[in-house]
Amino acid sequence: MLADDEDIELRELQAGPNPLICSDDCATNGLHGCSLCKDLLPKFPPNAVKMKQPFTMQPWGSSLDAVKKLFKVFHFLYTYSVMIHLCPFTLDEFAQAFHDKDSLLLGKIHVALLRLLFSNIESEMSSGNPPHSSMSCNFLALLHSIEDQESVVEFWKRSLNPLTWTEILRQVLVAAGYGSKQGALRKEAPSKEMRLMVKYGLRQRTLKGELFRLLSEQGNNGLKVSNLANSSQIAELNLASTSQELELLISSTLSSDITLFEKISSSVYRLRVNTVARETSDFQSDTEDSGSVHNDFSDSSRSSGSDSECDSESSNSRKDKHIIYKSQKKCIDRSQ
Repeated sequence: MLADDEDIELRELQAGPNPLICSDDCATNGLHGCSLCKDLLPKFPPNAVKMKQPFTMQPWGSSLDAVKKLFKVFHFLYTYSVMIHLCPFTLDEFAQAFHDKDSLLLGKIHVALLRLLFSNIESEMSSGNPPHSSMSCNFLALLHSIEDQESVVEFWKRSLNPLTWTEILRQVLVAAGYGSKQGALRKEAPSKEMRLMVKYGLRQRTLKGELFRLLSEQGNNGLKVSNLANSSQIAELNLASTSQELELLISSTLSSDITLFEKISSSVYRLRVNTVARETSDFQSDTEDSGSVHNDFSDSSRSSGSDSECDSESSNSRKDKHIIYKSQKKCIDRSQ
């Protein structure tokens, strides 16, 4: 193993007439000097040496942040070049590619990355398992947007080449949720529902997943089991031959998971996590009056109980305290 340059310099100084290494530290660490001793070493590079910038062209010459990002991308491509079947290229060629019109190098890079993306999409769709919550939200949005259109991925793969990659990349980005601010606002509500479904391991076109979606739309009022059975989303699953069998299956599914579903009457269910989500939004809307509120949604949503009345009482007590606090604060503001 090669010795560190600083350790070599410290050894040379230790052998000289004026050693810098602490005697106590030398006895314990041997030839490795302490951090205080290393601070006494001459500056490297010295001020007399003028460091040359890696690139003189714009924007690299005036933006250190852009240079850092360029090096990160270059390191990633070189690390996984064998996996994505990418021919080697130099750093200067990579930087120049951003200035060339219709760069062949950028085309090859994007084609290779898109092929890798399509391979990952097919692996996730064929696995049959719910997506992991650690995945990127945009990747999850992409999976959900094309899960009913598996032929789209095949079309992208067949059409992908150095001339079509820009249009295919645009379609992929739109499907993943990238776009204008208005488009992002329209996708905000489904993305929250999708993240909750992923969090609890639910998938669309399953009984539990469709029950979750229907009850999340109804809020705290919930729905009767008969109404759930008559919904088009549940009927399309073809789980039972008669309505009575379907209602029994729905009741069994809802009552088997008290973490997600809460029974509020003889045949009415609602989402247990919906109360927590509503309280969270109420507290966040009053941040100007009450300050920032830190909450752990994941911990709150996992908590479950069999007694819904106790849950509603504790919720009302928290609301009462919040209302009292706001009224007291308004009185103080008026007095000032």
